[in-house]
Amino acid sequence: MRSTRSRTAVGAVALVAASAVALTGCASWGLSQRGWAGAIERNDGVDAVDWSYDSGFLTTGPRYTGEILLSDELTEAQAASISEASCSAETTMNSVRVATGAYGAEPVRVEMTIEDESCIDPDLLNAFARTTAAARALGTGFTGDFTLFGIVPSTDEGEAGRDDPGGDASSGATPPVPQPPAGSVRIRATAPESSMLLDALRELHAHLGDRALAFDSSVGSTLSTSPGVTAHLSPGDELEPMLPVLRAALDLPHGAVRASRDGVTVELLSTSADRSDAVAALREAAADAEIDLDTPLPRIDANADPDRESGLISDLVSVPGGAELVFPGDRPGGELEVRTRDLAGTAAAANVLVGAGEIRASFRVLGPDPKRFWVAVRPMAEPPESFSDALTTAMTAERELAEVDRVILDVTRGTTDLTVVLEDTVSRDAAADAGRLLREVARSGDFDEVRLRTPWTDFDQEVVE
Repeated sequence: MRSTRSRTAVGAVALVAASAVALTGCASWGLSQRGWAGAIERNDGVDAVDWSYDSGFLTTGPRYTGEILLSDELTEAQAASISEASCSAETTMNSVRVATGAYGAEPVRVEMTIEDESCIDPDLLNAFARTTAAARALGTGFTGDFTLFGIVPSTDEGEAGRDDPGGDASSGATPPVPQPPAGSVRIRATAPESSMLLDALRELHAHLGDRALAFDSSVGSTLSTSPGVTAHLSPGDELEPMLPVLRAALDLPHGAVRASRDGVTVELLSTSADRSDAVAALREAAADAEIDLDTPLPRIDANADPDRESGLISDLVSVPGGAELVFPGDRPGGELEVRTRDLAGTAAAANVLVGAGEIRASFRVLGPDPKRFWVAVRPMAEPPESFSDALTTAMTAERELAEVDRVILDVTRGTTDLTVVLEDTVSRDAAADAGRLLREVARSGDFDEVRLRTPWTDFDQEVVE
């Protein structure tokens, strides 16, 4: 067993804290925390217990933090004893981290953090032990980790939320995201491969037994992740028939993927995705498994009127030449792309968005050559009066200027700004011609700012006046 220890703040803060202890004669400083740690550490299944103290003299005030490292072989019986021991000694703990794995080892297979409580709920620690058993069953081939976020509490009505989308389809309101039933164990898994997440979901559902599961997941690492699966499963729910559907969903570009006894919902990230071979394979997998499948687009703005949002999408894809709306997927809050096929469609789509009223989202309207011309738009209640003329000018600059790398019209900040970027190999004469033309553009009054970027121009010299 690793002995407990306390750590105090260093430097002046530690000196002040120590002086305060000496002046008050408080010889029992940290005594209850040491007793709490010792009571837990005497139990089988505990690898180490640690606690620390931060006086917070200049910031938050006194704070006690604990860490309990448990065995990868933790059993439910051991978890019950550890919970009882944690409640046997009354003390103050502002935060307690519970984890499996060797001390300081990364990645941690299973962990959870308990705030403002030293007495660990036996139901929660039981769920932790079952999660540890699931992780153990996955074997060394599983290189992800699990985080427990507690147990879904009951409401006054007796449930935190049925696994039922609710809402009234006849009202036109978009149903809220289903909430897990009361008593569900909230677990988040992260793994480098989507197949590992499905393996994790299977083992967790099996090992939780009579406990409902509220599962959330992501593919990747702590530095970069993409959406995984969200599943609300009650004891007895059949998971196996859903797995081929979920596997097909994770193989295509997707937003949220949700599973429950009512079926599977997969958010597609493009207005044209429904015509792809990958979505056809998804539908075939659902039909073979007799699983209800829904494939909506993500919401553009969850607070916007759904009917108005649906009309906006319809207007965008119906511009001259047609267009495709693409959602950012693993970049929540990122720009939505409107990919047009000709400049008439580009202009029409930009005008649709500018006049769409206030929507909390940013769009990039791409021209037929998406690397050469685009319009960055944030829909607003009152579009700039000169936008139409500014758009015409920007498209003319893209067409007529020599050696142009890209032209960007930006109306996302409440201003109308034009940026022209010349190619790295541009000649001095071509750059001078572009400068003369853009000075005339700047004097037109259609733009709040006009910039010309050349290979030899510093950023603070780009503004054309």
